Amino acid sequence: MKLIELKIDKNPLTVDFMWKPNRKREEDFCYQELYKNLYFDISDPEEITEIMEYFVEKCDEGTSPQSLWEYKEINYQTLMKDYKENSDFDEVLDHMIELLNISLLDEDRNYIACIDVSFPETWKVDII
Repeated sequence: MKLIELKIDKNPLTVDFMWKPNRKREEDFCYQELYKNLYFDISDPEEITEIMEYFVEKCDEGTSPQSLWEYKEINYQTLMKDYKENSDFDEVLDHMIELLNISLLDEDRNYIACIDVSFPETWKVDII
């Protein structure tokens, strides 16, 4: 997938790191929740653009985007990248950590099994 057009408003982009509680990452898990409060609201337009341009190309096409949640009566569309063995998941995780300017312990990396990037439906987002 490729981002063609992005027009944002005052509503933030969110980035979440997800896991299956008390289990190291594995393929094909259904239940997931936020890992150790690794949830980020991004409001800076340049940072939003950089994250969206990168993540649209790296997310899982078969499951992205999805309408999964709502905040302050605004629906959000979620782009997801799930862990799969022999995939580029660790590369994407490293790059997202760099873009967000955070650090993770190696132990934490082994539990994160999904990266969610969600944008409000109030934005104009054209993806092909």
